[in-house]
Amino acid sequence: MFKKILVPVDDSKFSKLAYLKALDLARLSHAELTILQVCSSPEYSARGDIMFGLSLTDEQLEKISRSIIHDVRKEADESNVRITEKTSSGNPAQMIIRESIDHQYDLIVMGSRGNGPFKGAILGSVSQKVLVGAECAVLIVKDPDPQTTSDTVVAW
Repeated sequence: MFKKILVPVDDSKFSKLAYLKALDLARLSHAELTILQVCSSPEYSARGDIMFGLSLTDEQLEKISRSIIHDVRKEADESNVRITEKTSSGNPAQMIIRESIDHQYDLIVMGSRGNGPFKGAILGSVSQKVLVGAECAVLIVKDPDPQTTSDTVVAW
């Protein structure tokens, strides 16, 4: 069974769904759970349909990452699960893959934003890149409500 589970999170509801699923799996297999938030500070970033410029310090990025982790964890039943938090900066897919290999995780559990095939091909997908590049099992958690899937872009 799984002993070490990695859960990469961003500021989407899909991350919350993945985190809840990972908690269940960790509880069932008595696994250690690590939450990873990868924050990047590109010259420009997208939130929803709005593109804007960013100029953030490392301290600001760390604060954003900690806030995202806090939001994902609040109201979750974390009883009987050992949880570690990690933050990183860089390309999300690359950093998730590197973390999973360097620390020998058995499973990566992450959310899928549900981008359609056209948008996924144009924008690329963090979950798709991790699925292809990871050396361990990857569980992609989808939103059970197909009505909530949209073309809105949520930046990692």
